[in-house]
Amino acid sequence: MEIELEPFITGGAIGRNNRLPTTQKSQESSSRTKRWILTIAVAVVSFVGIGLHSVPNDSNFFSGANTGCTLLPEDEASLPVILMADGRTGSSITWMTISRMTGFPNIAYEYTGQQAERTKAFFDSIDPEVGSHFAVQNICRLQHEGKNNVTRGEGVVGFQWKPIRYGLEHEYGIGALEEIAAQNDPGIRVIHLTRSPLDRLISNLKHAQSNGDIKAHCATGDEDCLKEHHQHETAIQLQTGKELMH
Repeated sequence: MEIELEPFITGGAIGRNNRLPTTQKSQESSSRTKRWILTIAVAVVSFVGIGLHSVPNDSNFFSGANTGCTLLPEDEASLPVILMADGRTGSSITWMTISRMTGFPNIAYEYTGQQAERTKAFFDSIDPEVGSHFAVQNICRLQHEGKNNVTRGEGVVGFQWKPIRYGLEHEYGIGALEEIAAQNDPGIRVIHLTRSPLDRLISNLKHAQSNGDIKAHCATGDEDCLKEHHQHETAIQLQTGKELMH
């Protein structure tokens, strides 16, 4: 099955070949390798449902975003990727898996804000001189910062953009998406990750009913954290009718 590597990928991910192509034959092999990694990553996105961690949003977290940065070609640096996913969908663990599979383990931070309030604060505080360039310039900066940590052409690098309506409908959000779609060599891939709404609701209720007693995510091997999560996974009551929908 042939999979076209479009700028926007829904429910999947783009991988990278671990070697710099030097001939037409090796370029064709690289393309096939990317398609195989993409297929595997789609399966990962379909089944993984927990997160790893995030950081507080700050509109100045990535300072100097409008630096006139130029994205590097795919055979010189990691592939730029933006992960769009709502909260409690497993975005962090999905990114961790994809980045490890493609040779450059790293974290994609929630750049535009984790919740609606922080998303609004982020977009409202963007410097007009930066404007719609915030996304491409930031991912470009991340690509340049990571290029010395990987073999040429390995890995993915980028950030999380929560698909909250305010940001998607903001003039800078619309302009950023148009600029992302126009990128070429390399194209910026956008992964749209989804999870069952019922599973997301149960996850949110579990955390809400714990009154802050459990961590958002458990580190590998943290048995105490896992035990606390299991203790709050029982007796979760769901509303019915309109209350369930809201």
